[in-house]
Amino acid sequence: MNENFKSGFIFTPYKAPEQSDFDRLFDIFSELITHTSGDVDEALNWFKILDEEYKLTNRGPNWLNLKQFLITSAQLQAWENTIEEVNNLYYNLKKKLENIIKFKLNRK
Repeated sequence: MNENFKSGFIFTPYKAPEQSDFDRLFDIFSELITHTSGDVDEALNWFKILDEEYKLTNRGPNWLNLKQFLITSAQLQAWENTIEEVNNLYYNLKKKLENIIKFKLNRK
């Protein structure tokens, strides 16, 4: 056996991936939503308790506070709902146009 060859594992300290403040808080909130079976009010209560205990949102001027986080989350949800509504309108309009074209083609 070659004495210069060394095998084994090298252990290094864990380095968390870079995340924006919003992404980090949203990950926590998403986990809370999962653990509360989708109950948003209960998840928000747990989020508030965790924030008070671990100071998740009060670590200086670059960190979001809880109110900003919730407002941003609500804005994102409203934006996602708007996109979904536009997609539904597009799908319905497309179906209606397809039906009109089929009707006109069948009349000839």
